[in-house]
Amino acid sequence: MLRLRVLIPMLLLSATVALAGSDVRVIKVLPQLLDKHGRNALNPSLFERDAYQLHLRQNTNEVSALRFEIQYKAKGVEGPLLLRLELRGSKTPIGKQHVFETTAQAGGGFSKWARINLDRAASEEIGSLVAWRASLLQNGAVIAEEQSFLW
Repeated sequence: MLRLRVLIPMLLLSATVALAGSDVRVIKVLPQLLDKHGRNALNPSLFERDAYQLHLRQNTNEVSALRFEIQYKAKGVEGPLLLRLELRGSKTPIGKQHVFETTAQAGGGFSKWARINLDRAASEEIGSLVAWRASLLQNGAVIAEEQSFLW
């Protein structure tokens, strides 16, 4: 009985410490085609967005750019962060990748979104998107990463 009285508070304390620690991760990466008006959808609905994305993939003459919406969480992290997006496409030479970077906000208990826009020239240089990897860096070191299946 005495063991339980000691063990239970220790388990609760360790769970609390684990929850209070840092939570840093890349949650989601959404590549989206944009039309000539900069839209990824005609109406604000997930169904409409997916339908319009299919339409843009089938009608490439209507595509003006490619945008990546990246959701991340950087709880317990202080200081500046860098979000790096590496892409491989159908026109990318083997063993190489295209790299794009932007600053990201650190801290906070909720997830945040960052956006990386590629213009038509960059999109054409990459070709059809084959694979991607998104990384959060702090002081040059990778602290979180997410990648597509084919990376």
